[in-house]
Amino acid sequence: MDYKLLLDTAVMAGEILLESGAETWRVEDTMLRMLRMSGLKTADVLALTTGFVVTLDDPSMDSMTVMRSVESRATDLNRIHAVNQLSRDFCEGNIDLDALFHRVRDIYRAKPEIKKNLLAMMATTAGFAIMFGAGFYEVLASALAGFISGIGVYGGKKAGMQSFLVNCIGDHGSERHYHCIHHAPRTGCGDHECSV
Repeated sequence: MDYKLLLDTAVMAGEILLESGAETWRVEDTMLRMLRMSGLKTADVLALTTGFVVTLDDPSMDSMTVMRSVESRATDLNRIHAVNQLSRDFCEGNIDLDALFHRVRDIYRAKPEIKKNLLAMMATTAGFAIMFGAGFYEVLASALAGFISGIGVYGGKKAGMQSFLVNCIGDHGSERHYHCIHHAPRTGCGDHECSV
């Protein structure tokens, strides 16, 4: 077995999991299961919310240790599920190390789908407006605020801004969402005049 390739694959998988919002115990467990397939004496992983350290060691070889820092985090359950499923398939012998590496690398390199994210943000903000009893135009204003917030977050990430600033942009969009609902013209379409 190519231990360096296994280590690189586990590191990529760990990065994907941490960046996608997986719990640290899940990151450790997934990486450790993959590394134990090496059959080496020592396979250790320590995952924190901002990074991890992983080691492979055996008396028959030089120790290999990798430390990786993760700077951006979001929630992407699809990526978490995909990496966990690949790890299960590898541990059960359904795919070999080379196939595992290429599939994990494909997930690692995949770009976020901006259209789906923007639609989700629009649907979420409009959904909250509906939940609070907003009228038709207020729901449209909320969807527009979600779209603008999404564009701001996407632009901030694309510009390489720190995640704190990107979150501030998203929060500002949420504040605009409130003002769009609260100050939208009343049309009489809803059951009551003031929805929020």
